[in-house]
Amino acid sequence: MDAGTCAPQVEAHFDAIPNHAIEWASPDWAPFHAHFEASGYDARPFYRTADLASGAKVQHYDGFVIDWIVGETSTLKLIAALREQDARSPIVVLTAQVLMGVVDETDIAEAVKAHGLVFSEKPVRMSILSATLAPAFAAAQ
Repeated sequence: MDAGTCAPQVEAHFDAIPNHAIEWASPDWAPFHAHFEASGYDARPFYRTADLASGAKVQHYDGFVIDWIVGETSTLKLIAALREQDARSPIVVLTAQVLMGVVDETDIAEAVKAHGLVFSEKPVRMSILSATLAPAFAAAQ
């Protein structure tokens, strides 16, 4: 795997130096953590959707990067709960499932509109993801 692309099943959540929590369904976190840290983010990994949902209730995060599908389940309920808790923090949704025909792009488009999401297809280049996150996090401050 190229360190410039996200691993499958990546969920991330970001908070403020900016402190960010990142939920990764894959344990291959080190290259991504190093990139986020080098980009000025205090990245906090979560490996399960339930852990991110619980963590976000007790800790404020400045933003989130979340995989649209974890296992075989959409993260739409998690996204809705995060948005209900915090209307301003950016939520970036990643997936490779549209290209594979597993996910209907209309579902993602509706979620983008309903919850003010930023969407990116995987594999995503980490430098591009960081560049996308910077203005979104700045606007949320």
